[in-house]
Amino acid sequence: MGATEVNVVKPDGATWRAPISEGDIRFTQTDALGVYAVRVLSSEGETADAFAVNLFDPRELDVRPRESIRIGRVDVSAAVARRDALARRELWPWRAVLGVWNGGYIIGEQACDCNCSPAMTG
Repeated sequence: MGATEVNVVKPDGATWRAPISEGDIRFTQTDALGVYAVRVLSSEGETADAFAVNLFDPRELDVRPRESIRIGRVDVSAAVARRDALARRELWPWRAVLGVWNGGYIIGEQACDCNCSPAMTG
């Protein structure tokens, strides 16, 4: 059948419940710091998960790309692999040029391949 209800247990122990019908369920009551336990109930059973809210560390809220980050006492530098740089490059213009060139070649080849005289067709 599918999920029927969502329960979220807040860090203070209070439980938020919402029945699942159609559409999204939005849980916006994340004003307390700590771990929120999530349970999704269905006819097949229960699925559990959790997420944490920490609003006091501005470094965790700053998700901009940077050259290096500090993890514990170690600075870790960003490394961009050449493969990643190539993966982000748009290739459709080259494919379009090759497709037009290849298509023109095939059409030209077929036009030149027909060296039949009207007397030979039949």
